[in-house]
Amino acid sequence: FPTRRSSDLAGELQSGDASSSEDKRLIAPEHYQIQVFLGKPNVLGKEADLAVTCDLRFRSLDDGTRMVKFELFPDLQVSRVAWNGKEIPFIQEGRTKDGSFYLQMPEPLVKGRTYQVSFEYSGGEILQNFMGVPGPPRRTWYPTPGGPASRATYDLTFHVPRGMTIVSVGKKVQQTRDGAFDVTEWSSDVPISQAVFRYVAEVFTKTTTDRTTNMELAAYVIPAVTRPVAGQPAPPPGAPSSSASDVLVDTGNSLRVFTDWFGPPAYPNLSVVEGSATDSLPSLVYVSRIAAAGYGSLVAQSMAFSHGLSGGPPPNVKTFLDAAFSYQISRQWWGNTVGSVSFHDAWLASGFAYFSTSLLTAYLDPDEYRDHW
Repeated sequence: FPTRRSSDLAGELQSGDASSSEDKRLIAPEHYQIQVFLGKPNVLGKEADLAVTCDLRFRSLDDGTRMVKFELFPDLQVSRVAWNGKEIPFIQEGRTKDGSFYLQMPEPLVKGRTYQVSFEYSGGEILQNFMGVPGPPRRTWYPTPGGPASRATYDLTFHVPRGMTIVSVGKKVQQTRDGAFDVTEWSSDVPISQAVFRYVAEVFTKTTTDRTTNMELAAYVIPAVTRPVAGQPAPPPGAPSSSASDVLVDTGNSLRVFTDWFGPPAYPNLSVVEGSATDSLPSLVYVSRIAAAGYGSLVAQSMAFSHGLSGGPPPNVKTFLDAAFSYQISRQWWGNTVGSVSFHDAWLASGFAYFSTSLLTAYLDPDEYRDHW
């Protein structure tokens, strides 16, 4: 059956016809509508069962395609696939093998035509907990076509036990209750490369609208773990923790400087989740407690725990810690709003993001900027 090549031919390279911007995908996702049901975490600290119904609208990029490979985390087992409401066959390797998932189309696809397909699947423990925060965030928890990353819009609805909190990409448009579940709806009208979410039990939340950029901001600060939890690593002594207000202030400072230099990002809102992970995705930033607090807070905490006998962490980590948070905020521009054509260009996004952190330092502390360089 037809497949797209993942690389260029030798003749194309020799003649100069090879191009890293050539679209080698078979299909292009346009919109995902996903219903997610999550249970409670168990006593071992593992994530609870997850059940998903995923409706995908996609466009064919080639004629005659009959089989498409989808990326899906192997622990998630597909039970049903429907094509315009009618069940169709699929192939999924067992989780003990490679976990590959292939969809057999009931008819040859026509280039440029739009199609609708629905998936039903479920599984457990797909996200591991670390000190109360599930991660890593980038596992493929819904079917995405194999090959280069594709951008699509999303409507996400999460059903979680009452009292739990979901933070996802896009904008939170509604929160309701349905029996024992809290239901939250998130929507991304701007095409993004991946949808992710955080699922937490305890969180301090604060929202605001930045007056300069008109961006809607939300901070989700997970309380620091102060005592050991069964089945989890002991918390590090003196780990700093910021307040939701502090996170919003630092976020706003970065957004104003970067917007002044580069224009607004593609997303009108931004959620920041403080915890153990650090990552930046469209309209959603994860930041570790240490990165959010910065070098100064880490020094103060170390001094307090050592009763003034220690000088704190070494100065050579100062530059990294002071730039870590603003670096993730700048990735809303470099890597999310503006992506790379291929992996060959990915280093450019990181370079511009580090450049952005220096711009912020120059605005906030010119002496520190000169010392840094």
